[in-house]
Amino acid sequence: MIYLHHGSNVAIEIIDLSKSKPGKDFGKGFYLNPDSEQALLWAKSRVRTFDKGAPIVTSFEFDLELALKENLKIKVFENYSEE
Repeated sequence: MIYLHHGSNVAIEIIDLSKSKPGKDFGKGFYLNPDSEQALLWAKSRVRTFDKGAPIVTSFEFDLELALKENLKIKVFENYSEE
């Protein structure tokens, strides 16, 4: 298990992929980050962009093996990458 973080200007209680928007870096999806500080920076950016809400970082316990068994499409970067 690892902890992954999502930065936003709204609280996320349940991941709802139907609320995902197309046109993101890797397409429609729910983006998580192992770095809570980077998630906080993103959350602050969302507040500035929408001039609404407060920066909120939601943390999730993530089981990669289970996610792969459920056939989720997952992109994992071990380091920062141009990809």
